[in-house]
Amino acid sequence: MKSLLVPLFTLCLLLPVSALATTNYYQLTQKELVKLGEAGDTQAIWLLQEPVYYDKKQKKNVVRSPEERLGWLRKGAELGDFRLQATLALHFLPRPMGTGPTTDLAAAGHWLEQVLAQPRRTGGTPDAFYRQSIEQLLTWSRQLQRQPAAEAGDADAMFDLAQAYAPQKAFNTELGNPAQHQHWLAQAADKGHPGAALALAKASRSADERQKWYRLAADGGNAEALATLGYQALAKQNASEARQWFAKAADAGHADAAFHLAGYFKADKDNATAIDWYRKAAAAGHKDAAGELARLTDPTLVRLIAATDQGDGEAAYQLGEYYRQRGDRDRAYKAYSRGMDLGNNDAQYQVALLSTIPATQQHLMKMAAINGHAGAAAWLQRQAGQGAEAARQQQQLVQEAERRAFVARIDRDGTTDKLEVEIYCQYGGQRCNALRGQAHRAEQSRNQQVEAADRQRIQAIHSDGKTAAQRAAEHQAKSECMRRKTESIQRSNTGQQDWRFTGDC
Repeated sequence: MKSLLVPLFTLCLLLPVSALATTNYYQLTQKELVKLGEAGDTQAIWLLQEPVYYDKKQKKNVVRSPEERLGWLRKGAELGDFRLQATLALHFLPRPMGTGPTTDLAAAGHWLEQVLAQPRRTGGTPDAFYRQSIEQLLTWSRQLQRQPAAEAGDADAMFDLAQAYAPQKAFNTELGNPAQHQHWLAQAADKGHPGAALALAKASRSADERQKWYRLAADGGNAEALATLGYQALAKQNASEARQWFAKAADAGHADAAFHLAGYFKADKDNATAIDWYRKAAAAGHKDAAGELARLTDPTLVRLIAATDQGDGEAAYQLGEYYRQRGDRDRAYKAYSRGMDLGNNDAQYQVALLSTIPATQQHLMKMAAINGHAGAAAWLQRQAGQGAEAARQQQQLVQEAERRAFVARIDRDGTTDKLEVEIYCQYGGQRCNALRGQAHRAEQSRNQQVEAADRQRIQAIHSDGKTAAQRAAEHQAKSECMRRKTESIQRSNTGQQDWRFTGDC
């Protein structure tokens, strides 16, 4: 019975001992303790169930037999003492948590339930950590009770048993058995259990094995596995296959799959179906679904988006205000930028306020002030009113903060915009070379697509006797002209030059 000492010691540290401290039970003789225990004194019973008790009056150790201790444990547990109920439950649990010579999972589960059923009274019931460990032991014992069914071939029982052997602790005692955990997971997965197959897929180091288990879990309708196959198809740029997997995962209740599926329907202009799936995604806890749902259902937002799409600069500004007031900075910035492009001065002022590049901010503020914006003029006046040294120091701090924020955003979200990549590299971003490569490849891809489309259009319209090589050379020259013109406009818009290319390509 030596193994009993460690769990009981752990329990003692977690249990209230105020009664033992205020009543001098340790001065009582064995006979006095027995008399109190028979009368229902649970503090006396707590001492009577210990393997050894030192009788100070008799000056000798009293050794109790396992049967005697078990009898006192039963009596105290039946009297409702949660400490004795928990100790009795431990007596019936298997190793390494159990303390008794035999295992009785049903009895252990019964007494663990009794502990958890205790009313919550200050100082008289288990604390949160203790209750959590008891709940864990109860779940563990119930899972272990599934072994006969698992051995009879029940896949659900096999999976429950595998969970019982998974790495876990209760009262700082390790309960897991990795070998048994893997054994029963494999048995359950071979029987077609989707949860077991998913667990094996996540644990597998082999890509082929991992894919095999994901497929098996998906065939069993596991939402996470279905969504994972959707993500894999998306990564391979197979939108059609991804959509099919997301549809199945969404039907199985996967929030992110529902969000993706809604996006597909939105792109198809099937707003009614998109709204339905955005609602399901939001109900399942997806953080972005509510915002997308509002874009399709909020009358104000729908009106502002439609008006902005029609070229209304004031609507674009109001759309930016709508997003800003709701804390959506990115969408607000995009709406303000659209309003600025449509000539709205208030939108230009807001873009300037949100700008992370000082030179761009200064330029936009000047333009807004020239166009009569009082807020921009006041901003410029405050800037000019600062002392030269103070302004320089403040600007350095702001620039450094903006650089860090800019680099952090690119590290987080990535970009294929060449201008942003170059700024990122100037700011010392660590992914500079990789992003340059991505931006270059993206630009090449865009150019190739445009060039191919233009060649087809030109070849379809013109048949002037020129060779394909001649037409291609002319088109290449025109494309280069358009590229330089576009680059000139971009540099002018961002304040990097004060002129624009006005030639006709």
